[in-house]
This record gives sequence, structure tokens and C-alpha cells, in this order.
Amino acid sequence: MATMRRLRPLFVTATLAGTLLLASLGCEPAIDAYSANDLHAFGVARFERLDTADDAAADAARVVQAWFGTPDQPRWPADILVAGGDLIDPDSLIRTSGPVRSDRDDQHYGLYREHCVTCHGIAGDGRGPAARFQSPYPRDLRRGVFKWKTTERNAKPVRDDFRRLLEHGVPGTAMPRFAGIDVADREALIDHLIYLSIRGEVERKLIESAIREIGYGDGEDVADADRLSVRPDTPGGQASIEILQRVVQSWVDADSRVVKLPSLVSETIATPETIALGRRVFNGQIAGCAGCHGVDGRGGMPTLDYDDAVKEYTTRAGIDPRDRVAFSQVKSLGALPARPSQPRVLTGGVFRGGVFRGGVDDQSLYCRITQGIAGTPMAAVAVGEGESRTALSVEEVTGLIHFLQSMDPHGKNLVTGKNVDAGKNLIAGKNLVTGKNVDAGKNLVAGKDGGTE
Repeated sequence: MATMRRLRPLFVTATLAGTLLLASLGCEPAIDAYSANDLHAFGVARFERLDTADDAAADAARVVQAWFGTPDQPRWPADILVAGGDLIDPDSLIRTSGPVRSDRDDQHYGLYREHCVTCHGIAGDGRGPAARFQSPYPRDLRRGVFKWKTTERNAKPVRDDFRRLLEHGVPGTAMPRFAGIDVADREALIDHLIYLSIRGEVERKLIESAIREIGYGDGEDVADADRLSVRPDTPGGQASIEILQRVVQSWVDADSRVVKLPSLVSETIATPETIALGRRVFNGQIAGCAGCHGVDGRGGMPTLDYDDAVKEYTTRAGIDPRDRVAFSQVKSLGALPARPSQPRVLTGGVFRGGVFRGGVDDQSLYCRITQGIAGTPMAAVAVGEGESRTALSVEEVTGLIHFLQSMDPHGKNLVTGKNVDAGKNLIAGKNLVTGKNVDAGKNLVAGKDGGTE
């Protein structure tokens, strides 16, 4: 057994390397269909106390295949959309789908499988061959829920959000930057990511509608006219098309739901005073940041909570994710081992967790504070005017942003944008304005603000 345990990593590595080699050589087998989302169907059925949702999953899979095609031959159902028909360029899907290859003019195809499938999987389910070795796991695009964006918590991201992620990656994760590939290729990949997300979310909502509204799985046969379909002349077909329209419309509406950054935040220059205010807010009761991230962002707070994606097929389905026997039910459907959601350790530099995955600029941090992080236990903080015991003022949010930026492990001076004292971190006690030690080298995070506190 010990020998087998030693060989297992080598076997996995060899298998992954072989898969990538075959893909790079264009030796991939044809993929005729996306696999049905049996895991989501299981979670919904368990929540509704049904024995099975196999019919719902199968019918939903047939409908989305008719509308969205296959991994090798995708399609975009612009012909039946009331709005959003131009959301995705069908030519982009031709370039991004199918096996990796090039034509005589050196036009590249199969971009998604070349750059994304190893982590995110063919269907965008976040279960590619390398996924289980990563922490955090890759995003399941099918849920239609995204963390790092500039829109409201329950809104879709805008294209600029995807551009930012592809250009810069996500620090502290396995998501690399793709700034080195052609801009046109990146734009095509954005189309493919949106396509997979819409396709996957439509499938999920079809399953939910079939079980909760149409009556799949309740022990009685569902009339043919009521079943999920693409036919606009049946009740089931009309319900299916309405779901498609709603999902696409949510992406169309994203531009109108970008969070506006208050001028006070963008125009206020960071000072020791604003950072000291932010520290008090961070550790205070209204923002409650220290309750999860620890005092001054040093971590150490235990958590047993999970992201929403895990809860869907575990706690909400009556399964304890820590129970290996119970969890085996969903593991057989493709679920990755459940991991508790860990609040970020914000201090200590890159090797101790001090990395802001969603960005450290004003806009990104303002969105994290006022919107929370979608799909996670990270809650939003209310912002209001005047004194309040339940909301922060814009001035307090501004200070909180400056305090968080003072933890930037790269040690940038927030006033000049340059390194402070040969690259020393602001947390090491440097005055943001002069670059000199504050109060005999006391750290601003430790409670000193140059003599005003």
C-alpha cells in the first residue's frame, strides 16, 4: 500500500502530461456532447426530498444541446433571443472550440482547450484534470456566479472584468495571466467563457424548473406537452425559452449594474490619519472584518462555512461534507472533495497569504466591501450617510480601503505610487507621505498614526 501511495502522484502526473501532449498534437477524440449536470440535479432532488431527478437532467441536457450545440460544434441561439443575440460572436466560438489546431494561414483554433480546459473542464464545470490539485478549485462557470467583478453582487460581470482577469490572472491562485496571447484570441476566449456560463446556467435552471414547477420526479408521469423542450407551441417549450431569455438578459443588463465609485474615494489621498480610521473600522462592529479575517487582518479565525457551490450538494441536500461515506454519493457524480471557505489572511506578505486576489485598486476594494464576494460567505457592508450603527459612511469606507491597501505585500507608497524606502512594505511602519518611520518606527497597523491617536 505504501508503494501504491508513492506511485499515485507519478501516475497522475504522467496521465495529465500525456493528456496535454495529445491535445497539443491535435490527437483529441471527438466530443459529441456535454455531459449532463447530474450533480446539480442530485442536489435539487435531495433538497426537494425526491428520490431521483434523472429525467429532469436528461431533458435539460437535450434542450441545451439543441440550443448550444456540442464541444466540437457549438452554436449560439441568436435566432430565438429577444435580446442579447449579439452578446456572443459565433465566429469566436468556431475559433475557441474543438481540438487545438491551426490552418494554413496560421489561424489558431481550439483556444479554450489550449488555454483553459486543463483547469475548468470541457463544460466549464471547474473539474478539469488538474482541478483537484488546486486550492482554491477552478471556477465552475455553469453557476453564473463570479467573484472578481465590478458589478453588483448578484449581477453578471462585464467584459472588462474578464479582460482584467485574463490580462493579470488571479494572484494567489492557479489562474495565470494570459497577457502574452493575442488580444483577438483573448476576446474570443471571453466569448467562449460567457457562452459556457450561459449554457450551464440555462441547464441548471431548466433542471430546477422541471423539478419545482413542472413536477418531474414526484411519482406521476409528466405530459409530453409539459416536458422541457425547444418547441414554442407547448407549455414546456415556452417555459424553457423563458428561462433562456432570462439568463441571457442578465448578461445584457450587466453594463447597467456596474458599481459606481464615489468621488470621495477616488479623490482622497491616503494619509496616516485615513489608514488609522480604516483600521478602527476594520476592527469595529459595523464592518465586522476582524470577525473572519482576524484583528488587523492577521487571520487565525476558525471557520466551518462553505462556499455556496459546495452547499448546493452537501448541507442543503442533507449531506455532511465531512462525512466521507455520505459524501461518496456526490463524489461519484463528479464533486471534488469539499473544503471549508477560508477567509483571507491579509497581512504578512505573499508567502503568508497577504495577497488580494480580486485586486487592490480603489474600485476593486470598494466592490468587495459594499457588495461582498458572490457565492461565498463574504458579506457586504451597508453604506449610508450620516452617523449610523448599521452602516458605514463613505469616509469610513475610504479609510478602510486605505488600510487594506497599506497591507499590499508589494509595498507601494499610496501617494507617489513608488516603492517606499527601497521597497519596504507600508506595514513596516513607513509614513505614506514622507516615506520615513512613523513615531520611532511604530507600525501604522499596530495602532500608531504619527501621533494623532
